[in-house]
Amino acid sequence: MGMGQGNERAWGQWGRSLRWLGWVGCGLVLGTVSFAAFPAIAQGPAPAPLAAPAGAPEFEQARQAYEAGRFTEAIDHWQRAAQQAAQRDDRAAQGAAWHGISLAWGQLGDRTAALKAVQQSLGLLAALRGEGVVRLRAAALNQQARLELTAGQAARAIQLLEQAESLYRSAGDRDGQLGASLNRAQALQALGLYGRALMVIEGQIGTAPEAPREPTRLQGLGLLSAGEALRSLGQLARAETWLSQAATVLEQSGTPADRSTAALALARTRALLARQGLDRNDPQWTTLRQQAMASFDRARVAAAAAGSDRDRLWGQLERWEMVFLGLETGSSPGETVSKAQLQALATQVAQLPIGRDRIAAQMRLARWWSTVNEPALALAGLQQAAQAAQALGDHRLTAAVWGQLGETYRQRGETALAARWLEQSLALVEGLAAPEVTYRTARSLGQLRAQGGDRTGSLAAYRLATQAIGQLRNDLAGMDSVVQFSFRDRVEPVYREFVDQLLRGNPSQEDLQAARSAIEALQLVELENFFRQACLDAKPEPLDRAIDGRSDTAAVEAIVLSDRVATLTKLPGQPLRYAVVPVPRATVLQTLQRVQQAVQDPTIPNRERLRLSKQVYDWLVAPIAPELAQSGVKTLVFVLDGPLANIPIAALHDGEQYLLERYNTTRALGLQLFAPKALNPRSLNVLAAGVSEVAPSFQAEKLGALPFVADELDILAQELPAAVLRDQALTEQALRQALQQNNAPIVHVATHAQFSSRADRTFLLAWDRRIELADFDQLLRRPASRPPIELLVLSACETARGDDRATLGLTGIAIQAGTRSVLGTLWQVSDESTALLMGDFYQSLRTGATKAESLRQAQLALLKNPNFRHPFFWAPYILVGNWL
Repeated sequence: MGMGQGNERAWGQWGRSLRWLGWVGCGLVLGTVSFAAFPAIAQGPAPAPLAAPAGAPEFEQARQAYEAGRFTEAIDHWQRAAQQAAQRDDRAAQGAAWHGISLAWGQLGDRTAALKAVQQSLGLLAALRGEGVVRLRAAALNQQARLELTAGQAARAIQLLEQAESLYRSAGDRDGQLGASLNRAQALQALGLYGRALMVIEGQIGTAPEAPREPTRLQGLGLLSAGEALRSLGQLARAETWLSQAATVLEQSGTPADRSTAALALARTRALLARQGLDRNDPQWTTLRQQAMASFDRARVAAAAAGSDRDRLWGQLERWEMVFLGLETGSSPGETVSKAQLQALATQVAQLPIGRDRIAAQMRLARWWSTVNEPALALAGLQQAAQAAQALGDHRLTAAVWGQLGETYRQRGETALAARWLEQSLALVEGLAAPEVTYRTARSLGQLRAQGGDRTGSLAAYRLATQAIGQLRNDLAGMDSVVQFSFRDRVEPVYREFVDQLLRGNPSQEDLQAARSAIEALQLVELENFFRQACLDAKPEPLDRAIDGRSDTAAVEAIVLSDRVATLTKLPGQPLRYAVVPVPRATVLQTLQRVQQAVQDPTIPNRERLRLSKQVYDWLVAPIAPELAQSGVKTLVFVLDGPLANIPIAALHDGEQYLLERYNTTRALGLQLFAPKALNPRSLNVLAAGVSEVAPSFQAEKLGALPFVADELDILAQELPAAVLRDQALTEQALRQALQQNNAPIVHVATHAQFSSRADRTFLLAWDRRIELADFDQLLRRPASRPPIELLVLSACETARGDDRATLGLTGIAIQAGTRSVLGTLWQVSDESTALLMGDFYQSLRTGATKAESLRQAQLALLKNPNFRHPFFWAPYILVGNWL
């Protein structure tokens, strides 16, 4: 007997319960974060995939097991439900059961079984009709899209999600259509198309939440889902706004469970804002942490009112995460954690049924026990968690627990046990889609091997760790922010430890190349983390090829390691030269900070400034100075690591003269660069723009006038053909129009600007408004049919104070503008000296000199000027990118 009208109607109501399913059931966008995403720091099990229809006990038992994280048991129940449905020829029920099986296999990390199950579901549902069945098919397409996305097939995932959107639209299901659209944004994100992903979200929800006149529960749920989607794109401030509005609406119109969900989502977003503040050295981060803790307190109250023991426990656990964050960073001296407090928390966790919630909580507790120096209790909890994970048949989770066990033993110095658990974890996770487990465990094994003097074994482990991070690279910028980890704390150390091992002893050429590649991979991850989008989409040229193609240029890459500074020098037609100077990293950082102060403060005695400058010269240049002198090179292209990037390289001193007096100096974005191309002096012309008066945008930022900008623009116009926008004429719209109509190879902007390691603090000021980094792509980048900007000059910019990676913003400008090179300043200097320097710079360019040589000659002119001899006036100018 086929599925009749009665069954179709019965499935209609069940299908309507799927309106938010999509990836809610998989925990990727709209609901609580999936434990499968990052087992070591997860929030609990994935949400229930659907509500069981009346009279379907196997479905209900499967749902309960799934929600408890007992996925193997859930599969058994759904398989029995599928068999029973097949006996009564209910293809819709069969399709729903196979969809559930796919979800559970996906949570267990078996993509092949999950894909086979969802294809079975879609095959059963294909010929059926009815509103509920349409929603079931849409949900299954969402699941198939998720599986394609985890396999790196984002384009295929987008196609499937578009089909799901169409099905929801045909069923008149606006909520399901919204869910599929937000999931499509997640897939665009995985392709590195973050701008398009944000456009999809904004196309569905607008750019800002509106307070409804008559709030409804559906409106509140829509605001909640939109807020969580924005959070998944790293739009934390906007996510907080949407989630706050959702909490307000649901307080009036939602159920107690809705209010609990919204309160917890808002608290988690505020916790991420606190972590982001810590990662960015924001002085307000402790206040953000306190706000997050207060939000978790409110979330626990809401969960208690809803009768949700699970949400109440996770609100408590995540509040404790904030407490320990304060303890670990030393930012909360008045806070303490007692053994009795953790034991009370452990008692609550022990009362949970065996499942992912309990195992996740035990893993957190183990980490905290280790923090308060109770390793025995940490190990006992992890042993219990490992046994439970094995009983669940969850290999990915078991591997994560084993990895944490191994790391705990490593920290205790029990190397044999550490090696056993770490190796077992890696063996178990092999073949599973779990790079987040692999990279952590492999890093621990790399540390263990290094401690034992096994360099070969350590390198093999670190290679595995960095390969796993490579698989996660898109996610580093775009993963759901609830599980997004700190770039500095979790990613950067893996690369640096790998490079440290590669450069131990007497490294081979292969080791040196691998070290350079690792640092470049680190820089690329950092850039993508900065942009939250894919970088360097042009076809770059290897830096080494550019060096070998010229006899007058060398590249110097400097790397700061834990106990030494390493330099890798590429001379034309020669292998890499390696030099190392033993010095603790803390000493390097302290000295670099003092150098930055000395070159900017004329009151610091010259002797002290020159001493500090020579110290850095001795680390970076002195070890290779003889080879440089013998080679006859004239230009040094520096690839500077981390905190070195903020140093004015031209101001380094060898005891007799500045580096500026010997060499042209420039900087590369990394080992890849846009193909170097010299400017044609016969076709030079400039689009120039500047603000010298106190503009409204200056007033908004509390910045003063730049009176000598008028002289700078006049001098520029005397040297080269120039179209000029001055003062009130330099509106954002006028600049946009001029850039669209003018193909000048040089764009010169003389107005206040700042670059920072934070994209939201990298900007320049037009007369009327601030132009954010996010606008640079549309404003400055030219289509392929037009010649690119060869040189972008920002003559009045400065780095954000206290930001040791502020030059990342200048690099970001170069990339967003699609320009071959950018000339900017590390700090804001006298605009009188800037006007003189720019005049000399353009005069030299007009004679056919390279950009690097022209900058050097202009700087030397200031150095010889008695009024501007101090490095404050000439040292901050840096050329990034193409130096020809």
